[in-house]
Amino acid sequence: MLRRLVFGFHLERHTLPTPPVVRIWVDADGNQRLDDGEEVAPLHQDGLSWFGAFVLPADTLPRLGFLVRYQAEVGVRWTLDVALDAPEPTQLYGDSDIVRDAAGRIIGWVTV
Repeated sequence: MLRRLVFGFHLERHTLPTPPVVRIWVDADGNQRLDDGEEVAPLHQDGLSWFGAFVLPADTLPRLGFLVRYQAEVGVRWTLDVALDAPEPTQLYGDSDIVRDAAGRIIGWVTV
């Protein structure tokens, strides 16, 4: 059965002239080195929301790491949700905070 991690990242507003940027990686091989993970691409953007899905290989380890890198306006609230879409949609991770550095990152772990 095909299983996917589904990512949703949202910014509450953006007023700077340069557009915000969001990229996501998954550590699918379990080496706990997120810098060489597989990128979730393409991300689909709808306004200030980005969505992407990562197909889990059949031999996926039960615990996966992910890295979200973003460039956004300082002081803006971000929200991140990660879900498993099969066999039943299940939210695995949810967080929200304020952008403190224009080039920020979020690191998280989920059990699938």
